[in-house]
Amino acid sequence: MGFFSSKEEVKLDDFCRHFYGDLTLNPLGGKIDGMGAFAEVVKKTITEVFPEFSKINTEKLKEELTILKFELFALAWIHKFGVESAIEQSIFTKKYLHENGRDDIWEGMAHYNGAIAHSVHVQAGNNKVYIIKERVDLFEKYVDASDNKEAPKDDLALALNRISSEKASKTGDTNGYLMLALCSKLGLGSGKDYYGPPKEASTQLQYIIRGMYEGAKETLENIKIKK
Repeated sequence: MGFFSSKEEVKLDDFCRHFYGDLTLNPLGGKIDGMGAFAEVVKKTITEVFPEFSKINTEKLKEELTILKFELFALAWIHKFGVESAIEQSIFTKKYLHENGRDDIWEGMAHYNGAIAHSVHVQAGNNKVYIIKERVDLFEKYVDASDNKEAPKDDLALALNRISSEKASKTGDTNGYLMLALCSKLGLGSGKDYYGPPKEASTQLQYIIRGMYEGAKETLENIKIKK
């Protein structure tokens, strides 16, 4: 991937800044619109099996795919580096997006984060109560350790919503609920009785989401975060 291409120790903020800027929001110094091109490909691919998708605004699709890319990067991060590092990554992400005038991305991530948390609950079945308790206990632990207990802790909450998500991610449950979350944002349908677009389109969307996750995961394979 260029900037970080071999096994090495890197600072969390340096690597995240590289992924967010050079690989997502500002590739080649703004000379190309990578997410715009990706949105065009996704739109064409889904429209071929689901003609109604052609009505989706391409700029809106780009916006949602960008938000989803940030959330999937965070999901890959917790799977690779664990909870404590994921909390640090979430704190940095919120700060980075705010400093770059992209609070819209941070606010939008909560929608997809909720879909990930729901996929964990579904996968866990009756054991979901233990996962919820674990989140609450960890939240209280880190809030108690915070220098500013009154500050908003949405960065902490988003990170903890991703714990215990490895199994749901592997089985495909996470992809399915993220697909529904994306369709909801695109105005295709929502609610407990909405199961997504026709099967082939749903499958393609889930495949695309899985590919985004795997792409994020691959960028993390060769690095170690400095303590």
